Amino acid sequence: MKNNLKYIAAAAALACAGIAHASDYQGGVTVVDPEFATFAKGGLVGAFDLYWDFSVGGGPWTLTSSVTSFVNGAKDVDFSRIFLTDGVTEYDYTQTGFDPSEQWSLAPVALTSGIMYEIHTIGSATGRAAFAGELQITPVPEPETYALMLAGLAAVGFVAGRRRAA
Repeated sequence: MKNNLKYIAAAAALACAGIAHASDYQGGVTVVDPEFATFAKGGLVGAFDLYWDFSVGGGPWTLTSSVTSFVNGAKDVDFSRIFLTDGVTEYDYTQTGFDPSEQWSLAPVALTSGIMYEIHTIGSATGRAAFAGELQITPVPEPETYALMLAGLAAVGFVAGRRRAA
């Protein structure tokens, strides 16, 4: 419910945005915190091919992402394809929700530091429609973290075994 309110607020803000006169758009993502970012576009009419650029530092990282279109009366977005690319490989989003409000999600993808990534959204829209997306970037646990976790589990198992024996 909390995420739905965010999407509705983003859609309302985008509905007030100006009309895009070009068919191509390039923008950056809005970083909310180090592990969460958003991207959005409103005022869409006709065919569009929009993309957002971003890169990550440090790492390694894992990315999950989703895109949701907003419907308000005659305003509608129909995506034909959404994908993430690093310039070599393309990772397609999967449609998980259908008209009138489409939802697309991306399976976890490993990101490499220093590479420029682009999210492409291709489709058509009517009535100055809007959509928004989010990126969740999480660090991949290091081997030391796994070793510490296994040591903790072994200690718990040892204590449980000693209690059972007593």
